[in-house]
Amino acid sequence: MPIHTTGRRLGRSITLKTVRDKVSGKGKHGVYANIQLTSMVDMFTIMVVFLLQTFSASGELLYVQKDITVPDVNNWRELGIAPLIAVGAETITLDGFEVARPADLAAAPDTEWDMPALEEKLNEAKAMFKVVHPGETFSGEIIIQADKSIDFKILRRVLFACAKAEYVSVHFAVRSKAGSGPSAAPPKE
Repeated sequence: MPIHTTGRRLGRSITLKTVRDKVSGKGKHGVYANIQLTSMVDMFTIMVVFLLQTFSASGELLYVQKDITVPDVNNWRELGIAPLIAVGAETITLDGFEVARPADLAAAPDTEWDMPALEEKLNEAKAMFKVVHPGETFSGEIIIQADKSIDFKILRRVLFACAKAEYVSVHFAVRSKAGSGPSAAPPKE
């Protein structure tokens, strides 16, 4: 059987426009694809480095805001996932959204305990929990991250708003002292 020499190659003598028109009908799809792998590898490398830097193997879920100094304690327990109220010297936030200013709350009379903006946002969060988790009972857990120099009158108003919105399981975010460990779990009833 004789060996035939191959003829002309596709990319050498036929224009790309002609190939595109014949293969895909009116040139909608190209035959050749040029992928920039170098840029894609660089992008994925940057993403992996970013994810490794933000990953926390210790299970810490909270980031302390720069204007908040939480108290140091010897006995503590790890916190779960719950809405976070941050009470700083300049602002009070719920999950990062400002709901009040401590200066405005301190100027109010001592007999006024209500914080309608915070209570409204907490009720919205509770309603969202019920929509996302149908059939589950609402635990009413909340985490308060308060600066250790905050006046108790302001903290009392935050706690009152939490209670009115049925967030009755209040946890305070603290920082552990060097060499301290988690406290014993509370007894089961």
